Amino acid sequence: MALMYKIFSSDNEGSGATVIFSDGTIQQVSQDNANFGRVVGILTGTPVDEIDETALLELLIPALGVGKNLTRLSERVSFDGSNILFDGDVVSDAIAEHILRIVSEGGNPDSYKALVAFMEKLYTNPSESSRNSLYDFIVRHNITIDPDGDFYAYKGVKADLGSVWEGFGIVDGVSMNGSLPNKPGSILEIPRSKVNADNAVGCGTGLHAGTYAYAEGWARGVLLLVKINPRDVVSVPSCTSYQKLRTCRYKVISQTTQQTTATTYTAKVGTDLHSINTIDKLTKGGDK
Repeated sequence: MALMYKIFSSDNEGSGATVIFSDGTIQQVSQDNANFGRVVGILTGTPVDEIDETALLELLIPALGVGKNLTRLSERVSFDGSNILFDGDVVSDAIAEHILRIVSEGGNPDSYKALVAFMEKLYTNPSESSRNSLYDFIVRHNITIDPDGDFYAYKGVKADLGSVWEGFGIVDGVSMNGSLPNKPGSILEIPRSKVNADNAVGCGTGLHAGTYAYAEGWARGVLLLVKINPRDVVSVPSCTSYQKLRTCRYKVISQTTQQTTATTYTAKVGTDLHSINTIDKLTKGGDK
């Protein structure tokens, strides 16, 4: 008997696949399975007689691969030969899919270490909504990720480097009210509990930053490059096409008149079920 399979999708059955292995073993996988896209990709993209049944079975039953040696990509992120794991658990979101593609193709560690560092910090963000919407913001607007895992964004301020909107904030450890000074090198903070966490609300309390175009539109004399830890992002308003975010902390890097750059391309996930923009080469531009 040769390996056989059926892929199905209907309102009554849902979406999934049934795989009959050459030894007669039958396994089913639903679209809810973290490895569904990869399983379907193998089944539809590889001649049946060339499919590695052992590898396919480990995708269907991840526990079978637990005994394998893990490749540590960082302290908390690893690769088991088939999946990206965070603290030992399989991760199947967009950023994991991208790291997996690079690692599986034998990519140089330099090509994914920034993403791994970003992933580690992102997963310390307590808000699942923030984690999901932040990565969408990153890939949608070609946002540059630093090798340490932080990312760069922009903020428009007044000519004296004061914030356009006035309010409470902590600047370099000093609490103050009013127009907050944004001098290069300064760290600005606000209690996370005070930041509006609703992605459906465009204008809300918090430290704001965004894309180059968005921040430039708000600038009243000066545009700043700021650096943000993914864990500190509280919300990414959807009503602005994810062009800005609210955070509880950022560091001012410099005044700028130039956008930082990153090379992007479209990566297929699964079997063309959908496509996502992902970051490939991470570069950082500077002031000119």
